[in-house]
Amino acid sequence: MIDLFIKFQINIFISAVNILPDAPTISALLELFKEDGFIPNTIHEITSEGPQPRLMMSSPDSMLNISFLSNKINITQHCGPEQTGNETDGFLAKGKEICRKIFDYLSQRSWRLAFIANSMLKEMSNDILENCYKQLFRPLPMYERNPPHEWNNRSISREEISLASTTEIVNVITEIKRARGEMIIRGKPTAIQRVHFQYELNTISENRDTRFDASLLDDFLDIARDNLNSVVKELEGVINV
Repeated sequence: MIDLFIKFQINIFISAVNILPDAPTISALLELFKEDGFIPNTIHEITSEGPQPRLMMSSPDSMLNISFLSNKINITQHCGPEQTGNETDGFLAKGKEICRKIFDYLSQRSWRLAFIANSMLKEMSNDILENCYKQLFRPLPMYERNPPHEWNNRSISREEISLASTTEIVNVITEIKRARGEMIIRGKPTAIQRVHFQYELNTISENRDTRFDASLLDDFLDIARDNLNSVVKELEGVINV
């Protein structure tokens, strides 16, 4: 069902206010990630005092990035057009390794975690795309007569998951939309219409206890992967009716 993964992201909510784009910090992180070949860069974080420079470490091709914001660290993997089908597991293995290094370096625990997967479903005919809409919505009469060429279905629910001996409340977010855009296919920009599917699992923002270490993050990501696979199967069962 999923044809291409566009982007993966892990968010660790943790105090990183002291990880600044200065020489000592850059030197330390180059040593920490020396096996990965990361290159230092800067981004700007919007704060109450205006844009502030923050440190980002990037792979040589800029496809994998670690952004050190004041209260959050984002590990982002952009995916290219040539894919093997093992993108999720490959990213999670690399992401867990990076996160373990970050937790060791900071000697802190995190108060919140998130995993996001952004993907595109396989190419479909216009009739099938319109049928997807009918399966996901109860259309207004005007859309029965004139089916929309763009639509968006975003839902958020809460459930409990078990992490070690604790129970966590998490938000489960899915966004399913038909959108127009361009892809580089065989080296050429090509107009496409596809169903985009984004999945996110995150722990609730209300709990500010610093309780997550690298081990609990690993468990959280395993649950997120399994839940993603389950949701994709459910989606396939709905839109292929």
